[in-house]
Amino acid sequence: MSYQLLPAYYTTANTRKKKKPKINKDKMLIEMKKHNKDMRRIRAFSCQFDTVEEYISYRFGNKKIRKNNNEFKPHVPEERVVKSDIKTSNTVPGACPVRPKREYTGDYIVGIATMHKSNSVPVGRKTDPKEFATMRRG
Repeated sequence: MSYQLLPAYYTTANTRKKKKPKINKDKMLIEMKKHNKDMRRIRAFSCQFDTVEEYISYRFGNKKIRKNNNEFKPHVPEERVVKSDIKTSNTVPGACPVRPKREYTGDYIVGIATMHKSNSVPVGRKTDPKEFATMRRG
């Protein structure tokens, strides 16, 4: 039987009122002590409870007004002290001159050889040309 063919009073929504759980104060006291001990262990001192009633309201999801011991204090930066003994200058430097272009003017390099995978290598006067002919790295 499909739900489309059933009358309106057949529903899957739970319309019954939920029963409140029975509260055992002795059990809650033990749980509260364990909770407080765990909060001390992780240094969350503001999450501890003073009374069993506060713990029960926390445990069953009732709203609880937490006491706020740590009020917000905005950070006010200290004023900076300007030291007059530091020497400064008000002049702005001019544009930098262009570097002279570097050109090779010596006679050590004889030419350029091609090694493995089109790798160009400078050839000097004292290097052996057989190294480049075998195409091996030295």
